Amino acid sequence: MEQSAKDLYLDLMKRTLSFSLWPSPPFPIEFFNYLRSFPKREIVSVVTNILSRARLQLAHLPVHSIEERESGQLFSVFADTMIGLKRLDNLQFCIESIVKEGVSGDLIETGVWRGGACIFMRAVLAAYGVTDRRVFVADSFEGLPKPDTNTYPMDKGDTHYLHQYFAVSRAAVENNFRRYNLLDEQVVFLEGWFKDTLPAPPISASPRSRRIMPALPKTRAAAHSCRVLLLATRSASGRPSHSPSRRRIQTLYILRDQFHESRVDPAAVASV
Repeated sequence: MEQSAKDLYLDLMKRTLSFSLWPSPPFPIEFFNYLRSFPKREIVSVVTNILSRARLQLAHLPVHSIEERESGQLFSVFADTMIGLKRLDNLQFCIESIVKEGVSGDLIETGVWRGGACIFMRAVLAAYGVTDRRVFVADSFEGLPKPDTNTYPMDKGDTHYLHQYFAVSRAAVENNFRRYNLLDEQVVFLEGWFKDTLPAPPISASPRSRRIMPALPKTRAAAHSCRVLLLATRSASGRPSHSPSRRRIQTLYILRDQFHESRVDPAAVASV
């Protein structure tokens, strides 16, 4: 079957954003040095500084299976999204569905990391020549918030907020959009904690609009403020799961029907 230029472009975008076109290269061992104990941190720092004078570097060679890469079950050092090819396929289906069915409204991702999923959203709109929808990029751009264990006791012991890996600046995300030539007036940044930015976001919608919102389990504020209809994600096996683990960062597809909360169009979520 012959593929159109649009299909080839979007397929290339997915493979590039997820770093699936290349084998996982080695990365410097100091990349995750902040996670090590103080003595090990100091040793790594000293060795790294000594080697750097000779333009040498200690590196870790990761080994990832095809399934891990496709399902987004790894923390990639080089990818612009951690959600994997399967979820990017799902995201493309959802956007194409609302475009083809004429469902109006903007798109938003809550918790964007390096912006890869949002960049792909914008790419899909560009591929279809859509100019009347915006992509909202919502993030603190400071990493994850410290767990509120009084309100959510099950989050006790969660340490994701300590990971510098998740803290990507707004400037870095904007530059990632720019590298794909997709930073324009249809991309809107919502900077801040979700409890402050999402209760009344400047997102346009008709009375029957549904919105696609990839989100993370930590974004309960986003879910509460958007009157979520359906939370669905794929487990490692590929089967739909409505109870994502708080220990694994997953991408959720949240479809919202603002004024018709009692029903969901099955056709719009067939592949979720």
